[in-house]
Amino acid sequence: MLNSEQKAAVTYKGGPLLIIAGAGTGKTTVITERIKHLILKEKAATDQILALTFTQKAAGEMEERVDIALPYGYTDLWVMTFHAFCDRVLRDEAAQIGLNPDYRLASEAESLKLLQDNLFSLPLNYFRPLGNPTRFLDGLFRHFSRLKDEDISPKQYLGWAEKLETISPRLTRLGRESLKAEREEKEKYLELAKVYQKYEEIKIKEGLMDFGDLITQVLTLFRKRPNVLRQYRQKFAHILIDEFQDTNIAQYQLLKLLAPPKTNPDLTIVADDSQCLPKETKIALLKGEKRIDQIKPGEKILTAVGKGYTSISKVRRVFKRKARVRLLTFELESGQKITVTDNHKMFCYLPSVVKDDRYYVYLMAQKKYGWRLGMTRDLPTRLRIEHHADKIIGIGSYASEEEARYYEALYAAKYGLPTVPFNSRPNQAISGVWLDKLFSAINTGEKAQKLADDLR
Repeated sequence: MLNSEQKAAVTYKGGPLLIIAGAGTGKTTVITERIKHLILKEKAATDQILALTFTQKAAGEMEERVDIALPYGYTDLWVMTFHAFCDRVLRDEAAQIGLNPDYRLASEAESLKLLQDNLFSLPLNYFRPLGNPTRFLDGLFRHFSRLKDEDISPKQYLGWAEKLETISPRLTRLGRESLKAEREEKEKYLELAKVYQKYEEIKIKEGLMDFGDLITQVLTLFRKRPNVLRQYRQKFAHILIDEFQDTNIAQYQLLKLLAPPKTNPDLTIVADDSQCLPKETKIALLKGEKRIDQIKPGEKILTAVGKGYTSISKVRRVFKRKARVRLLTFELESGQKITVTDNHKMFCYLPSVVKDDRYYVYLMAQKKYGWRLGMTRDLPTRLRIEHHADKIIGIGSYASEEEARYYEALYAAKYGLPTVPFNSRPNQAISGVWLDKLFSAINTGEKAQKLADDLR
């Protein structure tokens, strides 16, 4: 049941193909049907096709769809995440660049533990305060992960840090007026670069890799061993990428190595270009703010690049076109208004440290039950603990527990919403079959919607 545009994409021949499509338009269906078409109509071997996406869930869904679409007997499909692909390559080829192919993949928690265990062998000064020597470890790990996402090796970072004096005028313009401040800035980045280098050495010695290493090590492999790269280029005659707009620099460099433009590759990428902003939106530049419709090529702007970090990017081109989208406006307590399209995620700050003076009331949803109300002193922790929930929305922030309890009780009574946790706890009064009965007896979706409407 493909429309004409989808059919054209599925049967396309003639080099790279970019498919622009928004949410819910059948992007994954097109990729699935294109894989099916390549195998059944173009007679491509299954192991000649590489399909990559960004999450295990998305890769699993795509693999399942392809499996259902094809007749029995078709195996050896490479449908996976970028990280899973790189892990598979390194298990076969790591020895070619002097790495142990039996490396162990470390989780974020294990990586932080490794940093902590080697704390006093790391060349730390600025980032090891005497009162709390482990204070910056989480930030260091995320900084190193970000460097890998941007395809910056320890050697490159150290070279940049050593030459930092050459960009001191820029630092001065950003407010670093004294020579002492500039020197401290240089020493800070030198320390970061040396710790980054030492951290990578420790992991190699321990036979460990984190997720960021998977892509950077494959990049190293392909750049140092052209013969290996040639094998993989010849192996994958057809490459398909879903959610291409989410690629980071390292992933993009990997794609360019596997499918170089000069070869006119059979590369299919699917992306959502609805990353638009209203023309009145204020954009942060190095020197103040400017409306987005007044931005010109060459200007440097503050950009959000994922993982909660920001960076400085230079505008290359400006695109202007009208888009038919629904805009949502949020008014903050300060009176400031934020307008975004309805399919966007927004960066927001949640305090990582519990503040004694704030209490939160929230709405929580689970597919099995519906919606309930709750109260917490630590919304970020509640977000992590309630792993069984599908959605959580903070609806009020209060100065005292008494005030928060008042609103929790008020909303529960006024809108008929339960406050009983979905996940039964020890000594919980209502659990098991009675918990099921409670939520089946109440249309919590309708009641939560009424509460949301009343709170705008």
